[in-house]
Amino acid sequence: MKCPRCGLINLDTAYRCDCGYDFRINELDPRYAKPVPKVERRKELAVRVVTVGLIILILWLLPSSSRAYLTFSKVLWALGLALIVFVAGYFLFRLARKGL
Repeated sequence: MKCPRCGLINLDTAYRCDCGYDFRINELDPRYAKPVPKVERRKELAVRVVTVGLIILILWLLPSSSRAYLTFSKVLWALGLALIVFVAGYFLFRLARKGL
């Protein structure tokens, strides 16, 4: 059984997940709730930043490529945006790995 709060796979006979989610009442039991670690939140943020950057890059270049019309400036803007997003994602991953 997969926990809807943290995604951990538990035994089908489990009453409660390690994060404190109670499968019997289908909600978080505050007596057993554990906060989500800051490192995990940073990793999730880094993945989201990189994903959003890729989506923006694809959407930016897609209309131009369908018309077979890519200007040099549009390609430079798209590459610059992609570089900024990837650098931000990289530093977020580094912070998450260090536990900051």
